[in-house]
Amino acid sequence: MSELIILLAQFLGALFAVCLAGMVLAKLHLLPAILYAMFVQTVFPVWVETEHIKYLLILAAFLLYAVLRWVLWIYRWRQEERAARGYLLATARPMYEITADGEYIPIRYDDD
Repeated sequence: MSELIILLAQFLGALFAVCLAGMVLAKLHLLPAILYAMFVQTVFPVWVETEHIKYLLILAAFLLYAVLRWVLWIYRWRQEERAARGYLLATARPMYEITADGEYIPIRYDDD
């Protein structure tokens, strides 16, 4: 009975690891490339040997897709950061006024 529990725990642990790896690869947009490489090498090994250049070009296209998705995400993030910074600078009000002798005097606003 204890061997059955250990076997079940190992199975569930392996299932969890495979699901976790799949989710991470899907988030990184690398899952199509990994699935393609594994499937084609397993099911069509003769085609991989005879048409190695085509196999590598298709794999490179999947990898390029992932890289372009990362670049697009970074570009959009940078745009949002710039827009937020621009809005913040456009709506900011000074906190202090500098006098002629170099002192900082706090500015009081009526809407505070």
